[in-house]
Amino acid sequence: GKVILFTLKHSQFAKTLYAVAHIDDGDISPFTQVLDPSIYEGEEKNHEASKRVSETENTGFSRNFDELIRVIKIDGAKVFVVMEPSLNEQEIAEKIPSRTAPFGFIRGLEHAWLLGQEKNYRLMESIAQDNNVPSYRIPRGPFKFEWFMDWYHLKPDGEHQKAELVLKGLIDNHLLAGQ
Repeated sequence: GKVILFTLKHSQFAKTLYAVAHIDDGDISPFTQVLDPSIYEGEEKNHEASKRVSETENTGFSRNFDELIRVIKIDGAKVFVVMEPSLNEQEIAEKIPSRTAPFGFIRGLEHAWLLGQEKNYRLMESIAQDNNVPSYRIPRGPFKFEWFMDWYHLKPDGEHQKAELVLKGLIDNHLLAGQ
């Protein structure tokens, strides 16, 4: 009993496992596909969400990403941080026509979503620089969102195309042996 309570009190991982094991599926529906529209519908709510994204520190993400790079380097592997371009707000509206569509939870939060992604990318670039590893944002131009099967996961041909763009980034950053 005491060991379990101590572990739950001091471990985020244990808390997450406990939550997954003990929360009824009905209790987690706000975190899945269907959100109450009153939470984020309207210009004011979208502005509030964007403001929260802007003002919130990415402490956990920052620590995790930094630690991931450090562990990979300790293992002796080389690190190359690659970031995919995002859809713009109009493309999100086209790809996700309603809240019931796949990834429909993003409707009404497009600006906050893109703001958060850009914030994470700037942070990733900064952490890569601090760890003396290269980073590369795939340019928006050659990246085609038709390569995706569900707006998030690439089709096999899309994986091939992405690999070609990453190879270009490796070449452009003089990261291949013999260059």
